[in-house]
Amino acid sequence: MLQAIGIIKDEHQSMGAVLKGLQAHLEAVREGRDKPDFPLFHAMFDYIETIPDRVHHPKEDEYLFRLLRM
Repeated sequence: MLQAIGIIKDEHQSMGAVLKGLQAHLEAVREGRDKPDFPLFHAMFDYIETIPDRVHHPKEDEYLFRLLRM
């Protein structure tokens, strides 16, 4: 169980890192320090849209929220 919680925490950190990276790249583009990297944007948005529902939330439902419902 502790391992599952550790994995969930790691996934939260990974999702946060992707969001921070997206925010940093958008800021750099907006300020003219970088050009838009559209393949990177696509990969980041795909990750943000896909990973939580397909990979992360099922783990939370099975290992974390199940315990909270008891």
